[in-house]
Amino acid sequence: MTERWVRFWMALSAVLSVLFAFGLVADIRAGGDTGLKGRIPNSSNPSEQAGSVFAAGGGPGEEAAAGNGAGGAGGGGTGLQVLGPTRKETQAPVSGGIIKVGGIFSETGPLAAGAEADTVKAYFQMVNDQGGVNGYKLQLVEKDDGFDATRGQTQARELVEKDGVFAIVGWLAPNTEPSVVDYFQSKGVPMIGGLGVPQEFGPSLSFPVSVNLGEVGKLCKYVLDALLGMKRPAAWFVDLTFIKEAMGPAVACLKQHGVEPVEVKTISAAEPDYNSHVLSARAKGADSLFLGFDPFSYVRIFNALQQQGWHPPTFAWALTNTQVLAAIPRDALEGVGTTSPTLVDLVHPNNPEVRLYQATMKKYYPNTFRDPYTIISWAAAKVFVEALRRAGPSPTRQSLVDALNSFSGFRTGVTADITYRPGPHNPSPCAEGLAFQGGQIKDVYPHWICLDGTRPFPPE
Repeated sequence: MTERWVRFWMALSAVLSVLFAFGLVADIRAGGDTGLKGRIPNSSNPSEQAGSVFAAGGGPGEEAAAGNGAGGAGGGGTGLQVLGPTRKETQAPVSGGIIKVGGIFSETGPLAAGAEADTVKAYFQMVNDQGGVNGYKLQLVEKDDGFDATRGQTQARELVEKDGVFAIVGWLAPNTEPSVVDYFQSKGVPMIGGLGVPQEFGPSLSFPVSVNLGEVGKLCKYVLDALLGMKRPAAWFVDLTFIKEAMGPAVACLKQHGVEPVEVKTISAAEPDYNSHVLSARAKGADSLFLGFDPFSYVRIFNALQQQGWHPPTFAWALTNTQVLAAIPRDALEGVGTTSPTLVDLVHPNNPEVRLYQATMKKYYPNTFRDPYTIISWAAAKVFVEALRRAGPSPTRQSLVDALNSFSGFRTGVTADITYRPGPHNPSPCAEGLAFQGGQIKDVYPHWICLDGTRPFPPE
């Protein structure tokens, strides 16, 4: 009898050991230790030390059910190992009454996107000072990818698997964004805002607030209306990872309207000056310039034009950064056309949302410059906060997504109205058409110019 009991307990122990082993493995796969060693430091910007609510930390949150997963619409290679989540989220990653959201920003390198991070933090501080959202305070866990997609991919994993962020909000990292949207999608992490890279317009958990930069070249017909002298432009684009997808529609639109570029090329944002490119364009007989660059590269372009004494008809996408415009001589800007995916505060100083944005930035981050991309981050933070309110007192990622998909004509005040429905999202295919005239930047059109041919409410 004793011997049989011994054999029984030995067998039972073996079964329990196997079950425990499987349970442990399942637990690790569901969100335990990821094996990541160390953490890439955040920006040394002193504004990061503004308060404990912006300190990084916390354990990993549970993962929501995957949406499209790796290789979904708008995909392409991610450089990440994308695995579907192994358990469904039931509660938001909330600790101590704080909801953490993440953002990857190219703060160091040629873009200086720390301004976008400051904008999200300023909006959150404004909301927190008013009592938060449904009793929760908001915290941004901020990463600087240094304009390096490989570094950004590591940071994406950290945000999900180490920091346990609830969502991604207001980020701006041009080289990283295309390579990680599928990863966030597979982990059930909603993404609100972003630069507007083409890959953000496919996944069901991505909620852009800006125009698709892969399609913005189709607005060339409005550009040509404003710049009738453009016949043989040099078409230059900054060498970001997604830029080839933007170049094609832009060049096709130009040719469709009888404009034949003398050259089409990408140029590095890291080049110290662009004199050689100006000389090359003139030698090829260019009569104008069609430009798609980051804000700070425009300073080098217009410096080169000044040095060569050449001021051709020029279109420059999103040339509205206050810091950049201050660095370019006014006579070099005369007649230049531009478009912006948001209202430009220099043009609309009396717009109520613009005034709130300016006052909030002045209060919390007075030394941060402003441009369309900081305003995109502002709009993204506003959309997130409204969706979080609608998600109720016990928010989950799924309830946040459901709330976002209920937006119909939501007015950010600085973009065209936002409407989301389940599936891919392209809510704001519109821009503001502008030109520099008489030393000022002015509206060319009394309404948004939109890819779908609509004429939404006037920008003001």
